[in-house]
Amino acid sequence: MTSYYRYSETTAQNIELPLFAIDSDYYQEKKTRKYLKRFKSDIGYFQFSKNKKYVGNFIIYQNDSIIDIKTNL
Repeated sequence: MTSYYRYSETTAQNIELPLFAIDSDYYQEKKTRKYLKRFKSDIGYFQFSKNKKYVGNFIIYQNDSIIDIKTNL
């Protein structure tokens, strides 16, 4: 989760997988667009997606490496 906006709608879906949120304090930013860009850079999102026209926001990992990014689960 990039922020807690609409948090109640997200939790109402009874998702059985863990949800993770970005620690904006770590990036010392309060604006989502700023800390999101820095977070994506840190995890290798831009490197993984550089040859793709559009990738989603569901990031699939194997161990500590991105293996896919999906628009839908």
